[in-house]
Amino acid sequence: MLPNNNVQINFPNVISESNIVGVGKFEKCKFQMQMVTSKNFYIESQTIHSSYMIKDKCFEKLLGSEKFNDGIYLSVPEFIKKCDESIKK
Repeated sequence: MLPNNNVQINFPNVISESNIVGVGKFEKCKFQMQMVTSKNFYIESQTIHSSYMIKDKCFEKLLGSEKFNDGIYLSVPEFIKKCDESIKK
């Protein structure tokens, strides 16, 4: 999470050993994000992805999070906090 509720998501591009960057905005219970890849030597075409997500029951009980949190589900904010803490170590 960046200032002003801006969000940046990095997707690893294993073919070119680089990152594809998605940027978006989180407002209350909505998240909108766009991602564009560039056409280059490794990628023969350009990919454009846009998403608009609305908070649902998974926001409070993130699927899969219990597998690494002693069987207890994490909310999305709790998950982000754990990620931030692990980066600071």
